[in-house]
Amino acid sequence: GIGVFCGSGGVEPQSETNWRYADESHVSRLIFVNKLDRMGADFYKVVDQVQNVLGATPLVMTLPIGIEEDFVGVVDVLSQQAYVWDESGQPENYEV
Repeated sequence: GIGVFCGSGGVEPQSETNWRYADESHVSRLIFVNKLDRMGADFYKVVDQVQNVLGATPLVMTLPIGIEEDFVGVVDVLSQQAYVWDESGQPENYEV
């Protein structure tokens, strides 16, 4: 299954219910944190909630570059590449 969590809203009650159903059914999960450009967004708070509220052990594969209005891209931890977007919508690629 895929879980999508809001960068500012985090883990919500319905997410907890769905997570419990997935646990009971032994379903593997992938989590995506979106809306990191929104006011109040906090990627690391969401990761903590996944651990503490859902009881999961997340393996973070992508890290944000910046947050809220300063969010500009992501770092792919596995490939060690950073992707930074500008107003054109085209990413710049950097090796980390």
